[in-house]
Amino acid sequence: MAPAHFLPAAPAGSYLLCMSQQHPLDQGQVNRALRAFVMVSGIWGVWGQMIGTGTAMLNGFALTLGATASFFALMTSINSLMGFAQLLAPRIGWQVADHRRFILGCRALAVLLRTSILFIPLLVPPPYQLGTLVALVGASLICLQGSSPFYGSWQATLVPGHLRGRFTSRQTIVGTLTAMAAGLATGWYLDAFAEAGKQRAFIYLFAFSMLIGLASVVVLARAPYPPAPPRPRGRHLQQLLEPFRNLPFRRALLLYGALHCALGLSEPFYSLFLLDRLGLSFTAVSVYNMAAMIASVIGYRVWAYLVDRHGPRAVLPLVLAPKIAVPLVWAANTPDQHQLLAAAMLLEGFFSAGVSVGFTSLLYGLLPSGEQRPTFMGCWSASLNLGYSAITFGTGLLAGRLAGPDRVVWGLELGNLQVMFLLSAALHLGPLLLLGSLLAPRHLGPAQVLEAERRRWLRRLRQWRGRP
Repeated sequence: MAPAHFLPAAPAGSYLLCMSQQHPLDQGQVNRALRAFVMVSGIWGVWGQMIGTGTAMLNGFALTLGATASFFALMTSINSLMGFAQLLAPRIGWQVADHRRFILGCRALAVLLRTSILFIPLLVPPPYQLGTLVALVGASLICLQGSSPFYGSWQATLVPGHLRGRFTSRQTIVGTLTAMAAGLATGWYLDAFAEAGKQRAFIYLFAFSMLIGLASVVVLARAPYPPAPPRPRGRHLQQLLEPFRNLPFRRALLLYGALHCALGLSEPFYSLFLLDRLGLSFTAVSVYNMAAMIASVIGYRVWAYLVDRHGPRAVLPLVLAPKIAVPLVWAANTPDQHQLLAAAMLLEGFFSAGVSVGFTSLLYGLLPSGEQRPTFMGCWSASLNLGYSAITFGTGLLAGRLAGPDRVVWGLELGNLQVMFLLSAALHLGPLLLLGSLLAPRHLGPAQVLEAERRRWLRRLRQWRGRP
């Protein structure tokens, strides 16, 4: 049950902060909206585990249709390519009087398009099944991406600046916990069916996911929406280019884009690696995913505390440096020996939480108030998605070229996917080299953050020991 008051006592001046974000909603309405955002995140976590892109469930369904490693990379590329819709979203949204209805309609249509893939085995001839799957998933992504800048602006407008890290943490933890439960339940459900009945099991699962997805739309409809900003004047091209003239925004985008390039060589293949290379069952994959989600819940609490206390610029180096180890640990697992898989999942969950909290807080701090906010959101997401689409498309081609007999490196038998993981680890050095562009002399460095926290906790420990 949601707490009676989502926001804790606000510090002095927070009301002025809310007014500067240009929304006339009172504190009760803001609390109601933020509770709705958290509830939607929880419901969306369930829906995403059932039918989300890149999950073991949707990938398993694609395997029953005859998908290969190159197809999964193509799907990831298309997933990101659809982010181009975010560049068009502000232009479309300004033609719509009711932005709230625009967001709700897009999300409802996305759910209906995505869940319609359940009809593919029933109505589509085998030669066209994978193509139809790509088309339906792509169409649903266009709807989600088209409304994403306005949904993100809705949240960024209502979340007070002193709560950005904690709100992102709480929202994502709720979504993670529900996804954890849903992933385990759906994995157990699919494993209960014999191989011959897997497609029928997916059809039932996707039908139920439609109800879950539409429930999230109903909950979101209860959230108050601030009045839409006036339609900006001027040429649309000038409005789209405005974010790229902002130097801090451009530097942050370049940094996150470099990280996306590194992730694009490994993330498309994680589920396939577990199911196909290691031969794990859906239940086993769900258990490992649960371990990653537990680590991410802990990570969101830790990183949100650090980001709210020291700022994202000071904390991001503490996230990105050790994250290099994640694809290396993935590459060390083989079908005969995958004891390190649990460590890979735990590291992935913990440091991915830091990336999410750090960059979300950084982006919210860079967004201007008023009419340009959706444009900045759209340019940020669209640029990242287009770059990720290009890298994953190339990744799919490279994975196909590397397919074949395993290679022996340092005594380990490495398949094509493990080679991709090693390349990903090498590219993780790029974001570390770009971090300096975000750090100004007045910002704390990572060593100073650790030292400040060490002193703080030592002081607390002494106070606790000094109690009678």
